[in-house]
Amino acid sequence: CPVNALKLGQKLCTKAPISEEKREDFPSNTEWGPDKWNVDYRTNRENVVKTGTSPCKTNCPAHIAVQGYIKLASQGKYKEALELIKHENPFPAVCGRICPRKCESACTRGDIDEPVAVDEIKKFIAEQDLNMEHRYVPRKRHEYGKKIA
Repeated sequence: CPVNALKLGQKLCTKAPISEEKREDFPSNTEWGPDKWNVDYRTNRENVVKTGTSPCKTNCPAHIAVQGYIKLASQGKYKEALELIKHENPFPAVCGRICPRKCESACTRGDIDEPVAVDEIKKFIAEQDLNMEHRYVPRKRHEYGKKIA
């Protein structure tokens, strides 16, 4: 794609139905030894659509992968989270306010307690950028020498 709207090898998935089975292996009933838990990797992939895409990304109209910036925000790395958001979405403050939150309704964390508040996290990170003296502007990928307006 000449304007980098799609990446080579990127999966654009159709909405795949997720089974309606209720989980019975709640965290309180599970022994979390080193064989079942690693901070960055999970061997049990039941919560991923068969195409390999998370339900939140599949249901998002913009197909934004939220896991990366949520993890960075949980570690307090708001600048890096903002860079990751603006890599796929140039207007996170606007999108955070008009978003229909389809990712939250598809969040499998809701089977245990409450879905992850993805929209609120994105709004918080975008507010950090709006309140800064120098806002983060992503680097241009290509210079085409053309202007639209």
